[in-house]
Amino acid sequence: MNVPDLVSPIYRRREADFKIYPCHTNRASSLGGDCERALVYARTHWEEAAKPDISTIILLQEGDKHEREALADLGRAGFQVIEQQVALEWKVFQITGHLDAVVVHEGESIPLDVKSMSPHIWDSIFRRGPGVYPWEEVREAFQKKPWLRKYLGQITLYELFKSVDRGILLAVNKGTGALAQVNVDLDYDYGEFLLRRAERINGHVAAGTIPDRIPFDDEICPRCAHYTTCLPDHVGREPIAFLDNSIVERLLEERERNEDARKVFEAADERVKKWAKARTEAKWAIGPWLLEKKVDGRGTTIKIKRAGEPASAEKEGTHAA
Repeated sequence: MNVPDLVSPIYRRREADFKIYPCHTNRASSLGGDCERALVYARTHWEEAAKPDISTIILLQEGDKHEREALADLGRAGFQVIEQQVALEWKVFQITGHLDAVVVHEGESIPLDVKSMSPHIWDSIFRRGPGVYPWEEVREAFQKKPWLRKYLGQITLYELFKSVDRGILLAVNKGTGALAQVNVDLDYDYGEFLLRRAERINGHVAAGTIPDRIPFDDEICPRCAHYTTCLPDHVGREPIAFLDNSIVERLLEERERNEDARKVFEAADERVKKWAKARTEAKWAIGPWLLEKKVDGRGTTIKIKRAGEPASAEKEGTHAA
């Protein structure tokens, strides 16, 4: 008897469930993005937008599940959570949004936006672990990725929608379920910038024009749904495969963090070995370190280890002619 393929039908169904709909307004979730031209294309060329690959679609759908569960947890913890998934519209600026919820605390209504994050992104932002963070503590970390940079714009617009002075971002770690709360005080200057941006976009849409391109950015442009519309001549040139691999990304970030340390190590290592090769002795003990020089037909090798370490812990020098 054949065993059914359970995976492929689920993937096909999930892909079929993802739809790209006409966009006739400025979406609160996007207005804080890096490229104003893309925001105009989202209004005027929505049907040309590239559909995400199935891996991205699944990530988005799984994020929705985490966000619903976080709101349910708030209710179970005794908080008054109202206005869940309420549609908002600011007609004069042609801005719309969907507010995740409002938390009522001591008579104050606070707009709440829930964001799920991969474990390595969550860990890179919330260094103290689960808990409550002021926006200023995590501002720099939220500037590191294009999609993270949109979050401040979204919660700022929700604060303006609701005429309140503060809002909350609730970040969920997809891997562990850990929660971090970011308290965001309303930045009126930034809010004004977002409203003026909406007006500029509305003007382009009405006039049938588009803004100038931003300088090409490898992290922004090829990932944009309107890449082929904006830069048709660039597509296919020097192709880049954009992958979602949290382990490799974490290793690359770790590699970058330790680059300076590696340079310091290599400089010190080179000086020590030059010194050792110039000596006539074959072995030295310097503090807790043991050094040994070996000469063979291939050149000179310097071995370095701490006293008491096994042979496998030795750091061998390169052969010198």
